[in-house]
Amino acid sequence: MAATLQTNNNKSDCQPPSIYRTTTRIEFWQLSVKKISKITDEMKVYSVLFSMFLWLLIVFLVDGEPQVEVESISKRDGDPVPVTAEHVYSSDVTLYMENSDGERIPSGWSTRVVHGAKKEEPFEFQPGVNLIKGWSMGVLQMDEGERAFLHVPSLLGYGGRPMGSKGGAFYIPANSNLLFDIKIRGKAGDQELEL
Repeated sequence: MAATLQTNNNKSDCQPPSIYRTTTRIEFWQLSVKKISKITDEMKVYSVLFSMFLWLLIVFLVDGEPQVEVESISKRDGDPVPVTAEHVYSSDVTLYMENSDGERIPSGWSTRVVHGAKKEEPFEFQPGVNLIKGWSMGVLQMDEGERAFLHVPSLLGYGGRPMGSKGGAFYIPANSNLLFDIKIRGKAGDQELEL
């Protein structure tokens, strides 16, 4: 009798034992989790960068250009007469440098005797003509006869340029925030200028 070789056509017999299939599945999931984790970490970095970009964009759009703060001290009685760019005005002025903590440092320039001027000599100006941008922005928010502090950030002042000379009549270091104590007496040439 001849031995008969029996073949089993069942395909499951050809596969490795189930322990191998389980290990392969675990390794597959471990690799998948690692890839997902790596992608998640990259997404976190991009998310943080995107958030920073949005924050800077919002700050720029909201704040935009630096602004001049006008702190009114006193106004004259009667109807207000706004300062305009069309006229030349007479003013009393004292200039300070202003630190971030609000400390005021005299610059040495004033039109007032009480603040160091040799004589009372009003300063005449026309907004927008040969002035720093911050001065024009500030006085255009004022009325004739008003006295105010103009808080001018350095970017709207002299910026990176120092003005005057150390040890001279006046000196303003580069990148100084400025504070003008200004009273707008009225239009230059008017007989009834505010004193």
